[in-house]
Formats: sequence, structure tokens, C-alpha cells
Amino acid sequence: MQNAIQGRPNATDARQNLVAPLRYEDENTPISGAFTRQVRQALDSLRDKRGVTVRFIGYTDDAPLTGLDESTYGNHLSLSKARANRVALAMQEILGLPASAIESDVAVPPTRLPQTKRHRDGR
Repeated sequence: MQNAIQGRPNATDARQNLVAPLRYEDENTPISGAFTRQVRQALDSLRDKRGVTVRFIGYTDDAPLTGLDESTYGNHLSLSKARANRVALAMQEILGLPASAIESDVAVPPTRLPQTKRHRDGR
């Protein structure tokens, strides 16, 4: 199971992805220093803008849920929401952001990443 989380700093006048997706397999997956630097740099580049929030959007692949994921979340949408929220809260702490500056969401309709060995390996 893989999720891609996009950090998306949003100024009220322009929404754009400024950060490459994070491959987040589960709660044991560390948030890389490279991803943290990308989010920090994106925020720095928007420092002069008002109303900037960082939105983490969860996407899931199409692998069937099994075991604990299946019993805890029941479906891909709930799993993606939970993982996006987990990453958002971790990044809020890492970056020292107020709660008002960070959001989490899921792609609607859910965007499923193809479940291939290439995608799982991050290539």
C-alpha cells in the first residue's frame, strides 16, 4: 500500500503544487529531510503572501486493503485521509506552524495510483 502526499502551499490568489509528492507507506515511514526542505523553501518563497496554508493531499494506489489497514480504515478514502492528516500534523510540528496554516485532504474523487512494481519502488 502506498500513498502519495503532496505538500501544497496555497496563497489565496494562486493554488499550485510547489513540492514533489512524498511516498508515505505507513506511520513508520519517516518524513525525509528533502521533503521537509522542499516545504520550507516553498513557504519561504511565499513569505510575502497573505493567507498561505500548507495542504497535504492524500492519494492511494489500487492495492486491496488487508489486515490492520482494512479493519481500521475500511476503504482507500479513509486510509488516505488518515495518512494525509498524520503527515500534516508531523509537518506542522517540524516547521513550527500554527494549526491555521496547515490542512489535510484527500483527492476527490480519490485518485488511485497504479499498483505496479515501478511505482512501489519509487521509479
